[in-house]
This record gives sequence, structure tokens and C-alpha cells, in this order.
Amino acid sequence: MNKSILLLVVVGLAVAGWLHRETISGWMAQRTAGEGPAEDASQSPEAGSPGNPVKPSVTPNPAAEAVAQARKIYPALAKAGSAFNLHFVALFNEMRVSNSALLAHSDWPIQLAERTAKELGGGALPRSGSQGASGWTDNYAEALESAKLDNKKLLLDFTGSDWCGYCMALEKEVLSTAKFQAWARENVVLVRLDFPKNHPQSTRVKEQNTALEAKYSVHGYPTIMIVDANGRSLGSRSGYTPGSGPDAFIAMLETTMRR
Repeated sequence: MNKSILLLVVVGLAVAGWLHRETISGWMAQRTAGEGPAEDASQSPEAGSPGNPVKPSVTPNPAAEAVAQARKIYPALAKAGSAFNLHFVALFNEMRVSNSALLAHSDWPIQLAERTAKELGGGALPRSGSQGASGWTDNYAEALESAKLDNKKLLLDFTGSDWCGYCMALEKEVLSTAKFQAWARENVVLVRLDFPKNHPQSTRVKEQNTALEAKYSVHGYPTIMIVDANGRSLGSRSGYTPGSGPDAFIAMLETTMRR
């Protein structure tokens, strides 16, 4: 081949390589890294795809809505304080076990609230076995649910109702008084955790009370404890000075609740 022609071919190849150097460099980098061409930004995953999931919306609490609507229909329920909530939660738990199919209906909260209101007779008297007429319950789990519905705290009364003298004095001079009951209806859900010597209790209540006594490190009776709706203790007081009365006791509780 003529040397002049060979020289022209070499120069031509050199010029072409210089003109396309960026393309060649990019191709070489892709081959080296083993990657394909960069993805077009317009092909990025849309919201809701596996790579970019949409955050779930907050679902309203149907029980809370049912409570609010039922109290509008039955004004007397407002005076019952947490009694309505406790009864509502108890019926809901019963339904969940015995007739869960009813929960598939969209209007179950209202139906259950209506039934609760009727069984309470206008909110005055709760169902026997769950909560006494004075507003106390022995079911800690249901009390927590009730407290969440009304944004309240729990008052736990660790007591020996039939043998502890100071417990009996506290009950007579404070807990059973109209003044304390009126305060409690507005501010707390009342939970009695009893350790009697003569009164019969169900296995559930015995096991629950023993577990809570250990959980909250209770070592004597009476012990009154304020607990938030998540079960966190805000403070407690053990013992009772006879003759103190409801005013001093309520003041102590309100100080504890502000923590």
C-alpha cells in the first residue's frame, strides 16, 4: 500500500476517535462497571409503586365515633363518665369472640353503641360483673381501652377490701363519697385491684391482679396509682391517714396527674 494513503487512513481514524471520545469513554465505563445506560428520570417509579409506597391514611377510631354519637342521642350518658366506654368495650370484645361476622358491617359501632346505651338504662347502671354502680371496674385491659377513647388516665386502687383496715377507711372516707365520685367521672377511669381473703374472685381477676402488683412493684395496701392510657405509671401513694377526707386526696391526685 502506498505510504501516503496509509498515513491518510491513520490520521482519519485519529480524528474520528477524537470527535467521538465522550461516547467511547461512556461506553467503556459502562462495560467496565457492568451497568446498562442510565435510567431516564421520566421513568422513575410513581407514587404507590413498590419502590415508592404511599403512606397509609389514618383511619378514624370507629369506637370513639360511636361513643360520641351515642352520647348525643342519650344525654344521660355524659353523666356516666367512663361507665359507657367500659361497657361498650366489654360488648365489643364479647362480639369479637362470639359473633365476629357482625364487625364486617360498616354500621357496627353505632349498633353497638345503641345496645350499650339501652343496657345501661341511660348510662346510670353498668352491667353487673364488670363494673359496679359506683363506677369501678376490675378489668384493667378494658379500662385502658376506655381511657384511650376519652383521653383519660386510670386510677388503680390496690386494696385488701375485706381485711385491710386502712383500705376500708379510705373507701369509706374518700372513694365512696359523692365528691370523689363526681371528680372521678370527669377525670379518670376507676380500676379496683382487690386482694381479698374471703370474697371469691375469678381466676382471670386473680391472675390479672397478681401480674399488675408485680408490674408496678406494689408492696402494701392501700396503694393508689395514676396510670396513663398506655399503662405508664405517673405516680403512686401507699397508705391512708384516717380523717384526711376527699379534698386532700383529690388535691394529691391532681398533682400526680400533672406530671
